[in-house]
Amino acid sequence: MLDRASTFADPEIVQLLKSRFIAVAIDQAYHRRQQDAEGEFYRKIAGQGPRRDFKKTTQGLYLASASGKLLGFNNNRGGDRIKALMKKALEQFQA
Repeated sequence: MLDRASTFADPEIVQLLKSRFIAVAIDQAYHRRQQDAEGEFYRKIAGQGPRRDFKKTTQGLYLASASGKLLGFNNNRGGDRIKALMKKALEQFQA
């Protein structure tokens, strides 16, 4: 099983994060129930993905625009999958 440390140790992923993304880490168990603008924004993004039941986990990697448009989701931490997800999200964002 891969973990975050091994995924984010990949130099290409790190470079993409540093140069093209704003990384945010949250506690989804809290944020999916949070009743304020932050919680609403998280649910807006997560609700566009496959995990729309906010009574259950919404864990995963979400790539979204500042307006809250979901550009990609994955809950697999394989480096190749994450790189492909990030590149696809960038293409959608630039389209």
